[in-house]
Amino acid sequence: MKQYKAAIVGYGGMGRWHVQGIHKTDRVVFKGTYDLNPERMKLAVEDGLSVCYDSYEALLADKEIDIVVEGLIGVIAYA
Repeated sequence: MKQYKAAIVGYGGMGRWHVQGIHKTDRVVFKGTYDLNPERMKLAVEDGLSVCYDSYEALLADKEIDIVVEGLIGVIAYA
């Protein structure tokens, strides 16, 4: 069975919730995150995500990523 690599945009409360839920499957592993807030990226590393991308574009350019999870609140996601 293939294991997919994921990255998440936004590592606030909703982003962390998504990561915790998806960790319950062995089919997806999180590689990294991008967040505007450097403190949240430090938290992501503490939580086991190995890469903090410099930008959203850098995350999207990573050829190893199969899935991008959007963990932003609705107001931001639709802006």
